[in-house]
Amino acid sequence: MNTKPTPQQASHSAALPHIHVLAAQVMIVLLFLGAVITQFVLLPTLAAQQAAQDPTKAYLQLPYTLWCGAIIGGFELGLFAIWKLLSLVKRNTVFTQPSRYWVTLIIYCAGADTILLALLLAHITLIAHVGTVFTNCILAAIVIFGITFVLIMLVMRQLLDSATADRTELEAVI
Repeated sequence: MNTKPTPQQASHSAALPHIHVLAAQVMIVLLFLGAVITQFVLLPTLAAQQAAQDPTKAYLQLPYTLWCGAIIGGFELGLFAIWKLLSLVKRNTVFTQPSRYWVTLIIYCAGADTILLALLLAHITLIAHVGTVFTNCILAAIVIFGITFVLIMLVMRQLLDSATADRTELEAVI
């Protein structure tokens, strides 16, 4: 039985990851645009509406807008790092040292955003008393998701380190 792929199958399987990378890059562009619109249009508008609705809490408008803007900025930086990783996948150089840098940046962005969200949740709940039960539950769920994501990314970075070392050893032998 012949297990070698035909030239047509080989070219199809080589092109398939590039289609996935392209699809992921399109989604990253859409996410980035959505984040920028949220950061600079929706967030300030919603904050202004809340301040007008409850003048006793209007003093929170600017700090919460800046705080949430910083969280979105961390998300945008994480998207940039994912874009760079996808570029390495496209060039078939993902198992190299630069990948570790971009994965580490993703971990730092996610960790920082998770901490900022946890602090926001604490302030909303314990100090300002402005959050509803729904808001508090959503923020708590996002914090739990953020912690889980960071832990998974730490494991993925260890796997990347192992694969990079194995590839380096294999290239030295060949």
